[in-house]
Amino acid sequence: MNIKNIKTIVSVVAALVLGAAIGLLATKTWNPNWNPFAQTSSQIIESAIAKSFQAKSYKVEQDIKLKITPESGQAGDFSLFILGSVDQTDLKNAKTDSDLVFKMSSEGVEMQAKGKVKTFGEDTYFQISSLPSLPFLPAELLAGIKNQWIKIDKKKLAEMFPSPETSFEFNGQAFAEEIKLLLKGKEIFKIEKKFGTEEVDGVKTLHYSAGLEKETVKTLIPEILRILQKYQPKGQQSEAEFEKTLKTFSEKFDAFWQKISPLEMNFWIEKGNFWLRKIKIEKEINVADFDPESKTKGKITLDLEMKISDFNKDVKIEMPQNYKGIEEILSSIMGAMLPGATDSFTADSFSEENLPAFPDFNKE
Repeated sequence: MNIKNIKTIVSVVAALVLGAAIGLLATKTWNPNWNPFAQTSSQIIESAIAKSFQAKSYKVEQDIKLKITPESGQAGDFSLFILGSVDQTDLKNAKTDSDLVFKMSSEGVEMQAKGKVKTFGEDTYFQISSLPSLPFLPAELLAGIKNQWIKIDKKKLAEMFPSPETSFEFNGQAFAEEIKLLLKGKEIFKIEKKFGTEEVDGVKTLHYSAGLEKETVKTLIPEILRILQKYQPKGQQSEAEFEKTLKTFSEKFDAFWQKISPLEMNFWIEKGNFWLRKIKIEKEINVADFDPESKTKGKITLDLEMKISDFNKDVKIEMPQNYKGIEEILSSIMGAMLPGATDSFTADSFSEENLPAFPDFNKE
């Protein structure tokens, strides 16, 4: 065998070895720390978010808590718990089914309301199963709407309250597609810490603490606003006014960022499948930082936790059979609040002279 043949064989073997190595790296069968094909932690988070919320179906559990602590006076606690299912097998007619619990407490008094919300495409149905007594709404009226499914018909609302906004059809799917293209390849998150393996409801996950990349966010927000501007009703805002808004945003962004920083978020991502299993955000805000002239001084604490599960599993969401239109309910409310009101319900029913006087809670 001559030297030329040996060189040819060596070249072929080297090419095969190199190709195999690239294949192993790209598929992460061999995944050393220096693997150029491996995703960064930020990209893992972004991919998990995109993958999870684009699943054909999933369940979501959200717990949102807000605590207002003024320098003087009683603190107030507000919470909203949501447990729901999402079926977006047909993206144009996505379906959701959620149970909601809202709580409010202050000065030792707690109020609670419970309900359900279902959506079918653009149609929304809600039901109030528990509602505290309110001084400005008669008890018999509350009894009449309790456990009653109510449909919000956008077209009927547009007829009742004609305006450019209500008559405008927003193409949410097209808007979402443009946003997805805009975000593609952008590193939005900055990893602060890796906590290693932790379990979330019996599932092994990787726990990351992350912040937002300031310059990426600063660049993205004007672009998102430009896309949103395309979907606004014509005449809503002139081009000159819009450009002025963007300029103001750019000038004030750094000062705003300093007020909200640091904004820490925690992500738990399932090992192997890379489903997003949990998000947690906690943030304390000083009211005076945002409005120095405000008479209200104190802090606002936000605590948000979301768990996601049951990806791509069968889910059955049924449309309510017995329901009333929102216009009928509004007519009942106006009739109860204004005994002389007629059955015909229009936007004029909400004119200032027709509305009852509500108590001023700021007075002693």
